[in-house]
Amino acid sequence: MDWFNKLMKTVDHNRGAYLGPLVAILVVVFVLVGCTSTTPSLMVAGEKVERAVFNSEIVTIQGEMAAEQAEIQAAMIRHNLKLESLQEKIEIGYNTLAEADLRTTKFIEFTGALATQIATGGISTAGIIGSLITLGSLGYGAGKGYDNRRKDNKIMELRAGKGSGTAT
Repeated sequence: MDWFNKLMKTVDHNRGAYLGPLVAILVVVFVLVGCTSTTPSLMVAGEKVERAVFNSEIVTIQGEMAAEQAEIQAAMIRHNLKLESLQEKIEIGYNTLAEADLRTTKFIEFTGALATQIATGGISTAGIIGSLITLGSLGYGAGKGYDNRRKDNKIMELRAGKGSGTAT
């Protein structure tokens, strides 16, 4: 046991030389093993998480953000299609109004010219009756054309439904 006493005297005499590195080694071991690095959680307020949990939170949040971005883009596409459809309807509406206004203007011009000619004696009663008969004939022809197309469509529907090729 004599060697143990000598060792203890040497350690006691040079305690700083032995304890300094020992304390440094213990601090390093404590920091590396005992203290893991943490950061505030992205998903849970007030909680601190380690690197692996933080990485999985990042992956989860990025996935959610990508899904949200896809929803926003789909909503933008739906909105743009809706806006395009509205613009087309507006354009059709204005074209329809312009055509109706043009027909009204032409009709007023025609009736005004007709009234002027009647008032000045340029048109006779026989001429007016002839014009009315002509207009009536045109209307009758247009109506018959419409009826014929409607009947043709009905026959085609019946043929398509029965598949026999004949209509009854």
